Amino acid sequence: MPSVSQFELYPLGDAAVTVRFGSAVDPAVFEAVQEAAGRLERARHPLATEITCAYATVTVYYEGGAGEGGPVQRAAEVGDSFSKAKAGGATGASEVRMDAGSEAEVRRADMPEEKSGIPSDGASWQGFRISAEAPISGESPISPDSAYGRICSWIRERLHDMSEAEPADGAGESASGASLFEIPVCYGGAYGPDLVEVARRCGLTEDAVVELHSRDVYKVYMVGFAPGFPYLGVVPPQLEMPRRAEPRLSVAAGSVGLAGRQTGIYPLESPGGWQIIGRTPVRLFHPLRQPPALLRPGDRVRFVPVPEAKFEELRRLAVPKGGKGGGL
Repeated sequence: MPSVSQFELYPLGDAAVTVRFGSAVDPAVFEAVQEAAGRLERARHPLATEITCAYATVTVYYEGGAGEGGPVQRAAEVGDSFSKAKAGGATGASEVRMDAGSEAEVRRADMPEEKSGIPSDGASWQGFRISAEAPISGESPISPDSAYGRICSWIRERLHDMSEAEPADGAGESASGASLFEIPVCYGGAYGPDLVEVARRCGLTEDAVVELHSRDVYKVYMVGFAPGFPYLGVVPPQLEMPRRAEPRLSVAAGSVGLAGRQTGIYPLESPGGWQIIGRTPVRLFHPLRQPPALLRPGDRVRFVPVPEAKFEELRRLAVPKGGKGGGL
């Protein structure tokens, strides 16, 4: 696991702090990410509103920047006032300085910094990147009393001994609730229109590509791009694929694709540039399910090849009476 001195913190906007442990797809780095996210989640800071993780980062969203009276609310107020002023509405120069020349200047002038501790001038944000051990005092531009300063101090305190201590109760993948999912996939044909091209690029038969893709168990490194879209890795090096030269305007929900050393599943019909090799009837995202996304970072996935008849049987099982099919 990377040592504590290897991470850095920096603002993600004015209401979130990102903790970065590395810059590559690395199982060891992701192990540190999961451990850090678990520690921060269990010790929730009163200002923290959400904690998310991805390949090499953990991001903590907090009140103070986006909370009542914070910059986001003030930005909305300023923007609303500015719109009224431009429309000739009832607002005075004390609220919106029309002579400032541009909306950007008005926002910079009126955005408060005392809540989040982050300046509204984006060019200055680089100065707020700090290592795991840099002091938040003295010559540091970070006020220890600001929300940003308090969250950074709390993160470093919680992660201080992470590289040395044994995982606390409830830490680690097995205790975090991570699950193994077996995802049925119908490969090739209309369900996987790029399987032939992928096999040609790999110098393998289509059956060999399917065997390779379904041989390993993949970890969910991140959920993003579309609601519930899992980024899974890493695929065998033989299956490393470039994105399509021309992305499709529409990729069917459930499509399983390859891009780089990753494989993923489109939860919804959407545009996409990944090489599509199959499709699953499993529904990855349902807005009325709790949680809506089936997979979360840390979960593992094994793809199970199924023939077309089985795919259609599973798809029909998921069709509600009088409704449209959408997967399991």
